[in-house]
Amino acid sequence: MAAMGRKSNAKSHASSTPTGTPPSEPKRSSTPLIAAGIVLVLAIVGLVAYTRSGQPEPTGQVAQAATRIDVAEALLYRCADEIAEAAARGEMMEFTKRARVRADCAWAVRQCLEAVEIMYLASGGSGIAEGSLLGRAWRDLHAINMHGLLNLETNMELYGRIVLGLKPNTPLI
Repeated sequence: MAAMGRKSNAKSHASSTPTGTPPSEPKRSSTPLIAAGIVLVLAIVGLVAYTRSGQPEPTGQVAQAATRIDVAEALLYRCADEIAEAAARGEMMEFTKRARVRADCAWAVRQCLEAVEIMYLASGGSGIAEGSLLGRAWRDLHAINMHGLLNLETNMELYGRIVLGLKPNTPLI
C-alpha cells in the first residue's frame, strides 16, 4: 500500500549544513506539519486497522483510501511549504493564497475522512466495536472535519468568494 511504510516525497530541511551555514531552502515550520501529521496518521491508522482486522481484502477500496491519503499529504505539504516560505521572507501571505491554503487544508482533512470512511464501511460490524482502532480514527476524523477552521463547506464558500472578487464572509483569513 502506498500509504503504509513509505517515505515522504517532501524535501527534508536541516537547520544548517555541516559547516554551520544556513541551508539554501527555507526550513519547514513544525506547527503545520504536526497538525497535518496528526490527520494523516489517523487516516493511516484507520487503513492499517482495517487491513489487520482479518476482513477480506477489498483491494479497490484500499487503493481508493490510499490515494485519498496521498492527495491529502501532497496538499498539506504544499500548504506548509508556502507558509514557511512566507515566514522565511518575513511577509504575510497574499490574501488569495491564504484563502486557498485554508481551502486546501479543509480539502485534505476531508480526503482523510473519506479514506477512513471507505474502510469503515467495508469493515462491516467490526468497525463499530468499542475497541476498534478503525472506529476511533473514524470518530476523530469526523471531529476534526467539524472544526470551524477545517470545515470544508465553510472554506470552499470563503475561497469561492475570494476567487470571484467578493468580500470574504469571515474576518479570519
